Amino acid sequence: MRIGYIGHFGLWHTELGIADALEKKATVDRYHYESMDLNRFTEREYDLVLTSLPHMLPPKFWKRQKGIKVAHYFDLIVNFQNREKAYFPALKEFDLVLSPDGFDSTPYTRAGINRRYFTQGIDPTEHYRVKGKQSGEVGFLGHGYGNRTKLFRELGKRFDFEVAGEKDEMRGDKHPRWCASKKILIATNATNDVPGYWSIRVYQYLAAGGFCLHSYVEGLDRYFTDGKHLVVWRDKNDLFEKIEHYLKNPNARRKIANAGYSLVMERDTWDARMEEFWSLVSDSSVIRTKPRVLAASSGSYGRTSETRYSPSRTTIKGRKSGPTAS
Repeated sequence: MRIGYIGHFGLWHTELGIADALEKKATVDRYHYESMDLNRFTEREYDLVLTSLPHMLPPKFWKRQKGIKVAHYFDLIVNFQNREKAYFPALKEFDLVLSPDGFDSTPYTRAGINRRYFTQGIDPTEHYRVKGKQSGEVGFLGHGYGNRTKLFRELGKRFDFEVAGEKDEMRGDKHPRWCASKKILIATNATNDVPGYWSIRVYQYLAAGGFCLHSYVEGLDRYFTDGKHLVVWRDKNDLFEKIEHYLKNPNARRKIANAGYSLVMERDTWDARMEEFWSLVSDSSVIRTKPRVLAASSGSYGRTSETRYSPSRTTIKGRKSGPTAS
């Protein structure tokens, strides 16, 4: 199978880990959406067209693609900043839409979109444990906006608290080293009111071996056990009490962090997540109008022997950036 994958493909973007995982069962040509030749892409007639940016190209472009079309994005769309208006016109042209923005697919179904809930994952070449002194008490990695602003201000008054990553400066090996420097890592989302939605932050924290205090979200307990893999807080007072408790109990923090790390490394790498991807793409409801051959021998989807378009790989700071296309 040959996949045309359209995304960002910057040095530390999520698409890199996904493409690397997909390449274990298929041939993947990677395209940066801003520099690609749309006509040449269409002419290649990929077996599967995958994108993390369905809204960045016009619906008529997606309509022209003959292969199985899958949109896979990584954050909130429905009921957030009116993103449905921007995304849905293009998503109607896809055979399958995968997203982590809550269990409820009703808004998609009403719009005629075939959507499946699909959780986040981690790339172990980017998110991993390192040894380091825990010199800071509490940290949050990400952007401090909206409902986080007041909470962070109060955390700063009570504890040694740091917010990092607001300018995306915590990329590469800076991310695991920063996580390792904090005794407690706070996780809270743009909204905690959507059952099934939480950001990729929790997977990245745990993959770095961090002890995570996560805001309550309905459905989180389907994937993580409170008190075993992480600890859940329900309001700011509960959060403050749990911070104070776990700052005094390093052995408990260490035990929970280790269990969380083991879980995500076994279950939530992009290699593991892409097994679910192949299952969803192979479902008859997705391919009913796409008579492509997905199954191959020995449980593999097989690489094509075609060499018509095979970009070279490059390496930056020891990390494989992957084949890219123009």
